[in-house]
Amino acid sequence: YLRSITAPLSPFQARRFTDRFGVTVLNGYGQAEIGEVIGWTAADAKAHPDKIGAIGKPHPGVDIRLDDPDQNNVGELLVRPPNTAAGYADGDDLTDRLSDDGFVHTGDLARIDGEGFVWIEGRQGDLINRGGNKVFPDEVEEVLAAVPGVREAAVVGAPDDRLGQIPVAFVVTVADPSDAPDDEALAAACRASLVAYKVPVRFERIDALPRNEAGKLLRRSLLETKR
Repeated sequence: YLRSITAPLSPFQARRFTDRFGVTVLNGYGQAEIGEVIGWTAADAKAHPDKIGAIGKPHPGVDIRLDDPDQNNVGELLVRPPNTAAGYADGDDLTDRLSDDGFVHTGDLARIDGEGFVWIEGRQGDLINRGGNKVFPDEVEEVLAAVPGVREAAVVGAPDDRLGQIPVAFVVTVADPSDAPDDEALAAACRASLVAYKVPVRFERIDALPRNEAGKLLRRSLLETKR
């Protein structure tokens, strides 16, 4: 087994890694302020190979729930770790993220399946609302990243007068133009795997995705460069 934590790991990428190297990747979940709170045991991995790509189940003593889940049972993940007690929030600056009963608002969107496994769907702030339809950028990015000639991709919500937001894709392709997919190829790949409202309305080519010192994607700066 190989453990993965501190950054999202999609089921698609977990399966790709296992297929290529024959090693199962177990994705855990935590935040700097609360530590690791959700993860896998070897027993769960052996019993539930179909769940690989989830972040596992809450560790002992950790309580979780979803805030305002939608019709697909996706809502903000709230976590109450064992060490959330009087004074804890003040020391780690969690006061504005604590519910009245001690749950921490993580800002991550998740669903919990019938067997208690937790699946991360994306960041609450990254969710695109296209005329009332929810678009999770990670789902679209996975489709684009699988297109031959695409090195990486990022999807963000651009303002739209009619729909509120529309998905726009920023794509880094291979250097050789003859090997790089055109807009129609990218759109066709999205239409083949996604419902219509999730398909980006346009594709922007950039040399590299903006990231911070820790390697995390800076989505908001993508739209700022196109203003």
